[in-house]
Amino acid sequence: MVPGDIPAIIWVEKLGKKKPSAASIEAKDEYLLDLLVQHEARLTWKKEDNNTESVRAEAPKEAKPTPTPTAEEAFGTPELSSTADDDDDDLPF
Repeated sequence: MVPGDIPAIIWVEKLGKKKPSAASIEAKDEYLLDLLVQHEARLTWKKEDNNTESVRAEAPKEAKPTPTPTAEEAFGTPELSSTADDDDDDLPF
């Protein structure tokens, strides 16, 4: 076995059926549990490690959100032209 590999499950034949051996399942579960315990401390979130508090303190307090413009303000009013020249658009229908 190479270090870092998960132990393989060994299949045994009993009464004409193949089943995983209890010892190999136990070895795999034990390895994964040890790996979880080993990395649990590294992966645990700690509030003092989070820098969002310092970022919030440095953010400007004068900035206020601007209101979202309405469609009319953003795009302007549509211009309607109703001239007789619109019929000459060369469409087949």
